[in-house]
Amino acid sequence: MSAAFKRSVQFGARFVGRRAVSSQARNATDARILKVAIGCTVAGGAAAILAGNAFRSLTVDKLHAETKRAAPDFHLYWASGSPPCWRVMIALEEKGLSGYPNTLCSMQDKQHKSEEILAINPRGQMPSLRVGSVGLNESMGAIDYFEMVYKGQGTSLYPSDNPEQLALVLQRKNEVMNVHKKCVEETLFYLFKDDKTDEEVAKRTEVFKTELMFYENYLSQQKTGAKYIAGSSFSMADVVFFPYIAFFVRLGLSLDDRFPNLKEYYERLSQRPSIQKTWPPHWKTAAAPSQLLKVI
Repeated sequence: MSAAFKRSVQFGARFVGRRAVSSQARNATDARILKVAIGCTVAGGAAAILAGNAFRSLTVDKLHAETKRAAPDFHLYWASGSPPCWRVMIALEEKGLSGYPNTLCSMQDKQHKSEEILAINPRGQMPSLRVGSVGLNESMGAIDYFEMVYKGQGTSLYPSDNPEQLALVLQRKNEVMNVHKKCVEETLFYLFKDDKTDEEVAKRTEVFKTELMFYENYLSQQKTGAKYIAGSSFSMADVVFFPYIAFFVRLGLSLDDRFPNLKEYYERLSQRPSIQKTWPPHWKTAAAPSQLLKVI
């Protein structure tokens, strides 16, 4: 800890005074601040409140800076057009982390099964993310990692001052896993089969449409401001959801009159800088080999 930082802590403690504080700090950062400040509390008058807020701002900024300095190097291995890979790349851009070390892997050439990747991801899946000596390979964990470590940088992907809104973002973010299950695993994978039947195709495409309608309705419920999956601000829910809707459009899904809000959402977010910069490179140069979702 620097001498200047120690002096700021001592000053805050003397100014506000030693007092008993709640045993439950609001979060881990506040708990660390309270411990360093020898239990000083922000109470007992406007002067103490102002001093406490200034002290807290100083120490939080210092802790965030320390965390970023201590963050280990990372290397992302990714596949073009993979929604899980894409969500990690969008999150990185939103946090202002452009120019990071990365390797584009060919799934067709089985590069995701190479010794280099298996060393950090024994499952041999994409994305694979090396953080220092650790493999952080689940994309949902990776995007949370970058938001936590670089909390004070770039776009805030989780609301920090509204617990109710935070609950909504977390609900929608994790709810998107139903899109993967219903639309990808149960419908799209079936449509690739050679022995599919018309009856089963009709049944599964209905499942696909029903799932997408949840998100059409979520957008329609947003009456003012820009429409996002979890309210009027871009959030982690959009980081997770958008790559799927873009993937489906790529494979022939028509966002017609049945999905007017999803159509507007797709067209608007397609122009967002973080999404434009990470747009799958092979999508820019070649048409999709299949339009399976035209049946939807």
